[in-house]
Amino acid sequence: MTKNTEINYGAIPTAEPVVEEQQRANVRMVEVPAPATLQEGFKFRAIYEGVQFPVVVPAGGCVVGQILTVPFNPDASDAPTRAWKDDIFACTRYGIFHPSFLTAWCFPLILLGQVMTRLKMNWLAQDAQSGGQWRNTFRTMIYITLGYIFLNLILSPADPNADNSVLYNILVFVYSVFMIYLVTKVRREVRRRNEIPEERCIGCEDIVCAAFCGCCTVSQLARQTADYDMDEGQFMTPDGLSHTMAPVLNV
Repeated sequence: MTKNTEINYGAIPTAEPVVEEQQRANVRMVEVPAPATLQEGFKFRAIYEGVQFPVVVPAGGCVVGQILTVPFNPDASDAPTRAWKDDIFACTRYGIFHPSFLTAWCFPLILLGQVMTRLKMNWLAQDAQSGGQWRNTFRTMIYITLGYIFLNLILSPADPNADNSVLYNILVFVYSVFMIYLVTKVRREVRRRNEIPEERCIGCEDIVCAAFCGCCTVSQLARQTADYDMDEGQFMTPDGLSHTMAPVLNV
């Protein structure tokens, strides 16, 4: 995801003109099929007469395939969406075997690495567009995850009734703090790019979500920074996407 906060879909829907009597105040109105199920205020792009223009989802949201009557204004500002695509607990939106759910619960750091790759951030969740370090983020997250699993197996007590060793407790503590730190920074950056305001726990919403709903937060960030309705999710690609372009919709 680039500094342009607008979401780009794999398939850009084609708009059709609205009959003359439906035109409003000399503004050309067109009909556009919704490319996905989206909340109100979300933005996507459509094409009319070969020209792309921004479409803002109206009040009440929309479902995939729904016909929206919108003004054709290619000069409109590409303002941020200012809204989450879905709820933080909509983890199973694409099914329990989808990478946005399964990877979030089993290997959240790997999915977060894919999200940071989309945002062009390095492994410390810092902007890395200029140096190209973001290309190594996914690989680094895999190494850290494998290292944590390996050390966890070695340091965990053989007897489940025995007390954990000091080294084991330190390992779990460091990994947990690292996860909370990264999720907090990435969530704050996604909100900044999309101008999404805090709704609860004003002033500390990002760290609260990271600390108490970490897996759900990572899953939501994955859904927010990708269009899984248009692009198939992948488990082991750097950005978690297949980049298979769907055909342009015709109405």
